[in-house]
Amino acid sequence: MTLHHHAFISYSHAADARLAPAFEDGLERIGKPLLRLRGLDVFRDGSDLSASPGLWSGIVAHLEAAEWLLFFASPQSAASPWCGEEVAWWLTNRSVDRLLIVLTAGEIVWDKQAGDFDWTHSTALPRCLAGRLTEEPLHVDLRWAADAESLTLDNTRFHEAVTSVAAPLRGMRRDELDNANVRQLRRNRLFVQSGVTAIAIAAVLAMWQAKVARDAEAVAVEQRQRAEVALAATQRELLHARSAELRALALRLDQLAAAARARPDGASDLAGIEIEQRGLAERLADITRQHQATLAAQIGFRGDLDFLMKREGVAGTVKLLGRSGWIDPATDLATARPEVIRRRYEFLLTPAELQAVLAVTGKRDADAQAAFAANPILERIRIKPADVAQLVPEVVEVWWKGVLSRHPEVGEAATPAAVHTALLSLAFNVGFGQRHWATLTPLIAGRRWTELADAIEALRMPAGFPALQRRRAEEAALIRAALPKPPG
Repeated sequence: MTLHHHAFISYSHAADARLAPAFEDGLERIGKPLLRLRGLDVFRDGSDLSASPGLWSGIVAHLEAAEWLLFFASPQSAASPWCGEEVAWWLTNRSVDRLLIVLTAGEIVWDKQAGDFDWTHSTALPRCLAGRLTEEPLHVDLRWAADAESLTLDNTRFHEAVTSVAAPLRGMRRDELDNANVRQLRRNRLFVQSGVTAIAIAAVLAMWQAKVARDAEAVAVEQRQRAEVALAATQRELLHARSAELRALALRLDQLAAAARARPDGASDLAGIEIEQRGLAERLADITRQHQATLAAQIGFRGDLDFLMKREGVAGTVKLLGRSGWIDPATDLATARPEVIRRRYEFLLTPAELQAVLAVTGKRDADAQAAFAANPILERIRIKPADVAQLVPEVVEVWWKGVLSRHPEVGEAATPAAVHTALLSLAFNVGFGQRHWATLTPLIAGRRWTELADAIEALRMPAGFPALQRRRAEEAALIRAALPKPPG
């Protein structure tokens, strides 16, 4: 299928993740006939494909298919190498007369005497535009939009800005487009009021499909935006943000792969996408290893977090256990903070599922039961084991601190790392119930590691759960393998 776009939006996700999709929506809606999905076809990279240089060819394909380039000018987009590449490609391959500038932050200053931008004071443009324009370009100033509550066509100021850009895209004067939009709105109302039920249903379905598509893209945009905001000063927070960013990109690649599989001619595109997916999986695994090492160093854990990651998250469910709700891996929703749950699971759950989990967060007893009853979607949640396992390094900290608070001697340098692994695995799997730990406490206090291994293996797990008994044997085997072998 031949690509065609009326416009390609180049923008910074960090600066305009809210404005860009709203502006795209306005361009596609203004003057749109009732039974058409959109009035204009506008391409916007909603999931930051440019995070992987191997996807540049895909970006170029959409640039080649576009009639206009809309550059959302801001200091962030001016500094972005990917936005700069998109503008530079356009200047090389298309007419500068087909470049429209939307100012969203920073400054654009024209130097009449030099016949170029004043690059000392212009902070919102990439330097590749230097010397490329012969006269001062008109641009739409949307810097006010950052503080606007509503960015829809119902907002008169926003409507005017969208119309200013949509008019040249349609080859019309602004007043012509305004009049055409009014006439089209009247025709739409008359059509709806005519009572043609079958056509009205088709229109509703078309709009619903458009909303589903935009919602899916909006999820990817939100994920990317949250990942950028999450970049914090500490190395641990930085690694978490990079992991979130890669997960958002993985979601977009999954969507592209599904679309390619659905097309008869999609085999060649699918091969390239699968290469990108494998490379992304390797990058995500590397980030996970770095995250593990950083976390372990900060909490004083010298064991093997991979041991837990291979065994946790098998169910990937949300359950009501005892007095509160629990979500894999081993997270008590009654004591969890909503912002932590949102940060961990927003990349794994749909918006509806995440809202249901948050409805249970912080609640106990009757309140927790009532929240579960009011959100039946909780019982249907199934998260992929591999995805849940990725969260294990973030969740174990509270359990490891619980081990150290009960047995400070475990933190001594002489304690074998295998003891760290075994005790954290045990705590993470069965908690700190007195029934399980009573026989272990004197052995830990006495540093009697061989006897500790025997006692862990001897713990009796509930009948019907042989996997738990095997896990106790594996924990014991870790300790025995780390101890010096007796002579002879």
